[in-house]
Parts: sequence; structure tokens; C-alpha cells
Amino acid sequence: MKHSFALVAFVLVGLLAPLSLFADNLWDVVEQAQNTIVQKYPSETSIARKLALKELEELASSNATETEKIKAIRSKYLSDPTPPPPHHQAESTTEPELRAKGASLFRNAAEQGDAAAQLMLGTCYKSGDGVQKDFSEAARWFLESAKQGNSQAQFEIGACYDFGYGVAENDKEAVAWYHKAAEQGHACAQHNLAIHYYNGEGIEPDLDETVKWLRKAANQGLSASQCALGVCYQKGKGVKQDTEEASRWFKKASEQGLDMEQSEIMLAFCYGMQIEADEPEVIQWFRKEAEAGNAEAQNSLALSYMQGNGVEKDEKEAVSWFKKAAEQNHAVAQYNLGICYSEGIGVKRDDRESLKWFRKSAEQGFTKACYGLGLRYHNGTGVNEDHAEALKWIRKAVEQEDADAECLLAVYYVLGDCVKQDNAEAIKWAKKSASKGNADAQLLLASFYAEGKSVKYDREEAIKWYRLAAEQGKEVAQFQLALLYSAKDANGKTNYQEAAKWYRKAAEQGHAKAQFMLGLCYSLGNGVEKNKDEAQKWIRKAADQHDADALEFLKKLGN
Repeated sequence: MKHSFALVAFVLVGLLAPLSLFADNLWDVVEQAQNTIVQKYPSETSIARKLALKELEELASSNATETEKIKAIRSKYLSDPTPPPPHHQAESTTEPELRAKGASLFRNAAEQGDAAAQLMLGTCYKSGDGVQKDFSEAARWFLESAKQGNSQAQFEIGACYDFGYGVAENDKEAVAWYHKAAEQGHACAQHNLAIHYYNGEGIEPDLDETVKWLRKAANQGLSASQCALGVCYQKGKGVKQDTEEASRWFKKASEQGLDMEQSEIMLAFCYGMQIEADEPEVIQWFRKEAEAGNAEAQNSLALSYMQGNGVEKDEKEAVSWFKKAAEQNHAVAQYNLGICYSEGIGVKRDDRESLKWFRKSAEQGFTKACYGLGLRYHNGTGVNEDHAEALKWIRKAVEQEDADAECLLAVYYVLGDCVKQDNAEAIKWAKKSASKGNADAQLLLASFYAEGKSVKYDREEAIKWYRLAAEQGKEVAQFQLALLYSAKDANGKTNYQEAAKWYRKAAEQGHAKAQFMLGLCYSLGNGVEKNKDEAQKWIRKAADQHDADALEFLKKLGN
């Protein structure tokens, strides 16, 4: 991203400022060399430019005498009006080699604690610039730099937590880091913070704060925020409705357009503001960016078509834009495209094609794709079933604290599948997943406490976790919870009312044994009033599903 690469240039400008007007002064020569390099490599994001400037800095600060430094710099950079790449590399040096060299230099400085280099290394991992793209490594280095107060890194790690890049999605963490960056004046962080205040994600909703941070970013010239602020005035969100003021901000935004960094955050705000199809002021910028080849905008426009936000819902058009972004190696778009092929959304269902795009995304470290790919190997969807390969990808997702992956890893330890059977490890991973709200993990953890398997029997803990899973609609958890309430507690008491309540919830979802038990409740008057008709109704439902107890019960009644 453009802000990241600008930092090194700022550092060098300060370092290389001329100290004297004498022709042979070291810093005059350094400045001449710097200007020559910049002319040779005009792009601020050029790896060759960064390498040349970095080595110029190293020459200027070496232990050699001033005369030796001047001679070396003149020889290296000023003897020819077009200086060679660093270390006099041959013209045949490839761009990938230069990028790898740049990433290596950033790594050396990053490992020594340099915040700017940590940010740069994170950016390399994020974009696959000189290294294999790896969101988890990107997030690691962004976090190291952010801890040192680097505002761009704070924004980047906030975005990682916001969208689940290399870490588990966590709105509270995203807001915390956006806030730190926003307070330092980072416009994009201010914008994203406004989105969270509007939607109440990770923080209490607050339209005043939404407008406050949008205005700060808009006043810095961020066209995405200018456009969003226009939407606020147009709709009267957090401000008095004012169409003239809305038009003023729309005009400011339109005069600038949107760059790559702003495209996705702007559309995210549009989703929150629920832009309708007859309000096209916002979507036009994304279409323009998408048609110009901006992968972020293409993915965002695809999401817009998929959900019907700002445009008429069109799943085929959504797939078309996902493909364009995915072919540019956009990891999230690749995952989204994999979902489309997996579910047959906007395209004919194709498990192999789905697997292909999940793999491409997972190889870049995208958490959801890592889990999705592992699940496909686990189930043999679009590929031969391979639990060892499944476990490999599941662990990658677990490293990023994905709750679904943690739950599946727990199951592997329960079964001893491709790992040594270990209930203690299973409980450990089930707890991690269950605490994040995963219903299957809550059900698994409850069963350990209910059975006293590898942990001390604990009825209350079992009830706690069964209830959490039951409240998420897990019929097995509802049934097991009902069984616990039907059984006597430590004081010899039962709770048939609660039992009947949960039997009913499971029975209504088609759980055969719960249907039979609910029928018994009506037959015996346990937790409900006796009702022969209701008893027979539920027991017959269970018998229709070939429940042995229900069939035996009806046989005894002569039915």
C-alpha cells in the first residue's frame, strides 16, 4: 500500500539532507546520488529504488573516511547518468530477485526491532512482494510495528482483525487498533473506525462518533470519507438532513476519485448505510475502479451484486467480478469464488473448481480458506478423502485461532485420527473453540463433563455447555440437556418442566428420541399436563422414524 512504502523515503530524506555548499562535501554527493536514483526509478514503490537508496545510506554511514565514501558513491552512482542496480547487478537481474533482496533487507532490520522495517516486511507478506504471500506472517509483523506506535501498522493490524487476515476476526481488537491509528491522524483508520461506530461492531453504536471520524478523514481529503459523509447528510444519519451539504461532499469526492486503498473500505460503509439501487452516487466509484482492474474494488463490487447493495442483486454478475479479482490473486475473492462453486451460487456447482480456489486462497494463508480446504479433505469433497492432508490445513487455521478449526482438531484428538488419541488435548481445543461460541465444540465439551471422561464429572458444567449449544439450535444438545434435567441432581431433585421444554425443542427439529421422551412426558404428566392424544402423537412421530423404544411402546398398547 502506498503509505507503507513512503516511510523509508521519508527516513532517507531526513538522513541525506545536505550539510554544506562545498562541492566535495559528502552530503552534497549523497544528495546528487539520491536524485540520480530517484530519476532512474521514479516509482516510490519500486524495489530497485528502495534497494539503491538503502545501500546508499549504508555507504554514507559506513566506517570509511569521508574521502573514501565520496569516491565510492561517485563511482557507484554518479559515473554513469543511469546508475546500475545495487551491488552492480547485471541488467539480466530479474524483478523477482530484486523483490526478494528487498524483503531480505527489510527482514534484517525488522528482526532488530526497526518499526518501519517491520511494517514493510508485513506489507511484503501481505502482497507477496519478494516472499510467498502469507497473511499470518503479515499480521505478525504489523503487530510488532504497531506496538511501537507506527500508525500505518496500527491501521494494518486493525484491518487484519477486522477481516480475518492472518488472525481470527475480532471486532474489539480491530476497533482498538483503528482508534490508536485514528488518534494519530491516519485517515483510513478514521474511516474504518467510523464504520464500526455506525454498525456497533466491537463498540457501542454512536452516530455522533461516526460523523466525527468521517469528517476528520474527509477533511484530510480521503474521498471515500467525503462520499460517506455525503451519504450521512443525504440520509440524515448523525447530522441534520441537508441535501446541499450532501452534494458538496459528493462533489469533493468525485473530483478525486477513489484509489485502491479506499475502494473496499468505502463499499463496506455503503453496506452499513444500506445504499439502495436508486442512489448510485457511491457505487459508481467502485465500478470505475473495478473496470480499471482494481482487485479490491472488483471483490467489493461482486459482494454488492451478491447482496443487492446499491445495485440489483445478480449472482452471475457477482461471480464474474469475483473471478476477475481471484485471477489477480486476491485471496478473499478466491475464497468467495470457492464458496460460489461449492454452493452453486451464480454458477453451476463444481466441487473440484471450488477446491481449486480454496487452495489458492489457503496457500496465501487466508484463515477461512485454510479451514475450508481442510474440511474438504476431511469429507472428500472434490478430492479423495485424506485426513492427514485435512489435519495439515486445519492446523494452519488453528494457528490463526479459527474456532471451527479448533473444534475439528478436538475431534481428531478424540478419535485418534492421524494423531495420538488424547482426550486432554481434545478438551483443550474444545474449550478454546467453545469459548468463542462454536456450538459443536460446546456440545463436545459438555459430553466430557456429563460422562466424567478425562475430567471430573460436573453436572453444572455439562448443563452450562449443553445449554449454550442448545440455545444455538443444536437438537442433540437440547436432547442431552433435557436428559440431565430429567435425572436427579445431587440433592435428589429433578426438573421435569425444563426437561419437557428442551425435549420439545429437539422433537420439533425431528429428533426421534426426543419425540419419544416428549410423548412419555405427556403420558406420565412429567413437566406437562397429562394428555393421551399428545403422547400418542409424539410417540408415533418417533415410531415413524423407526425409534425402537417408540415402536415397542406402541406394540404394548396394541397400536
